[in-house]
Amino acid sequence: MWMHEQFVKGGANNTILFAICCMSENVTLPLLPVLLPLLKMMNDLCIIRNISGPLMFSFTSMAGNIQYTLNKGSAPPMFVISGHNYHSIGSLMPQQPSKSKFAQLYFYDTKNEVQNRIDTIGLSNQHKSIDQTIVADLSSMLDSHNSLAKSFRYARQRFAEDSTTPPQLRLIKKRNTDGRRYNLPSASEVAALIVGDFDTDNLERDVVLQTHSNQLKRIDVDHPQYLAL
Repeated sequence: MWMHEQFVKGGANNTILFAICCMSENVTLPLLPVLLPLLKMMNDLCIIRNISGPLMFSFTSMAGNIQYTLNKGSAPPMFVISGHNYHSIGSLMPQQPSKSKFAQLYFYDTKNEVQNRIDTIGLSNQHKSIDQTIVADLSSMLDSHNSLAKSFRYARQRFAEDSTTPPQLRLIKKRNTDGRRYNLPSASEVAALIVGDFDTDNLERDVVLQTHSNQLKRIDVDHPQYLAL
């Protein structure tokens, strides 16, 4: 907090008090949850040291106006973006013959999900050294504890039960609960499964993922799931 944001009334013994961060003690911050045993092991595993490892479980792709001309000399390579970067998300199923990637890995061809995730990294020595058991365990952990993963899995289940009416997944922008309380959202708060036609006028700025689409949808920076995706 900045000093000029301190509470004007002050406190006992001239103690500096702040009220903006906690809404005058109306916001309750819970204790940090106990780290899952699987995550405690990750520091010593190659999947974390691999810079491409997070791509296997990310829901969105990062994009922007990338400047490619700066890497034509002999200087160390640079990654430069002009303007703001943004996150994009595609359909629930890939366009053939493309392979599934990002959020599609949670929905499509889940029988081969572990290998599909590893294939997103590409062919390299690091690619060959990744343990499939670790990838499977991390995927199972997300299914159990991540509300977004649960939403995609539920959409997959509905699609498997009835593929004649392709579902559409709606990522909800406006939550009914107060996000300032730092409470963890449930799967029903972050997404809704849409079957059949829907009224686009009532979607506000939600993100609706169709089963098949060749267009990427940009995630609004104000969307509550922007960082989680």
